[in-house]
Amino acid sequence: MHWGPDSTADLDTRSGLHKAYRNLVREGTTDLQEAMLNAARLVEVWPDLALPPRCLALWESRFPELRRAAST
Repeated sequence: MHWGPDSTADLDTRSGLHKAYRNLVREGTTDLQEAMLNAARLVEVWPDLALPPRCLALWESRFPELRRAAST
């Protein structure tokens, strides 16, 4: 999912979790997203993912709970 030199993400750290979720949301296939994203965890980290505006708009239009998370 990450094409840079450091392709690992430590999911036990907040920064690693953000990195993994940001990359899955932006670049993951639907199958990969369904297999690897946890809905509750995604809502929790959503406001901190620093995603492009178009990506935010697309995901928040499909999943209103993400829009609510972003506004809190």
